[in-house]
Amino acid sequence: MADTVVYYGSTSRPGFFEAFEEETGITVNAVTAPGYQSVSRFQTEESNGNHSADVLNSVSQVFLRDDLVPYFAEINMWEEYKDVYPQALVDKVENTATENERSKMLPVTTNNYMAAYSTSRTDSPLESWDGILQSQFEDSVGAPTFTMSSMYWIMRQEMSEEDADQYFTDLANLGTQFAGQSTSAFTEAIVSGQSDVAFGVAASTAIAPFLEDGAPIAPVTPDWTGSTVSPIAISKNAPHPEAAQRLVEFMISEQGQKANANYGAGRAAIRADVPHGNKQIREAISDMDVYPMFVTPETKDRVIEKANSLLPLS
Repeated sequence: MADTVVYYGSTSRPGFFEAFEEETGITVNAVTAPGYQSVSRFQTEESNGNHSADVLNSVSQVFLRDDLVPYFAEINMWEEYKDVYPQALVDKVENTATENERSKMLPVTTNNYMAAYSTSRTDSPLESWDGILQSQFEDSVGAPTFTMSSMYWIMRQEMSEEDADQYFTDLANLGTQFAGQSTSAFTEAIVSGQSDVAFGVAASTAIAPFLEDGAPIAPVTPDWTGSTVSPIAISKNAPHPEAAQRLVEFMISEQGQKANANYGAGRAAIRADVPHGNKQIREAISDMDVYPMFVTPETKDRVIEKANSLLPLS
């Protein structure tokens, strides 16, 4: 077996990779790029006969593209592993992905989208999405533009379209600052006193580290939220197919998910039997309905169009 596996993805996964390398002796060569860039690179290389990547890991709306799926190998792991997931994720995948798509990918990572607020400048805990719309937070909410379509999708899980539209309109009218920065930048703004609320930020990377450091912030705790779902696939032309298979199996294993959850300040595990790695986030989401965002490109495009029409994102 090869002693290297080449990973293409939108983010590095040191929690998985370090544990995998220690367990197997196989080195992970991680090639990462923002957003769709890693996917575009993979597809371009494959179409030109340059087979460099063993695996590709990114968000679901990328994986469900008709022009990308043919480059993936048949791994047929969904039926074997689907019992490890929360039932809500199983239902979402089986209602969204075709049987052919499910045979070529496996969900291995997830990330909750939430909001955080300043505990030092807020009178009482924020326990609802509507709480963010209070007049006291006028001109004091920050939100990353690139997560707003996901936040609109989350709102639509519990609200009618009319109510979700009104929520986003009210959010814009509150003077929310929409900017294309990393989600952690908005939590940093809370800590530095530049704003009071960060809306639509990633729990594991933008909230948990600040909680770990004892910063005066807390997660907003509404009744529901949503989480992105990212599958992994093996290239049908993978230079190291056996090593690639072992990496996928490790990433979904209990051992791998625990290593991921325990990395840094703690990450969300996609398995139902592995808790979130950050205690405060784990407690915050314990009573929430968490809707998995496993979506098609067509659905994502419609949601993006609607979010852009409601918010001053330009």
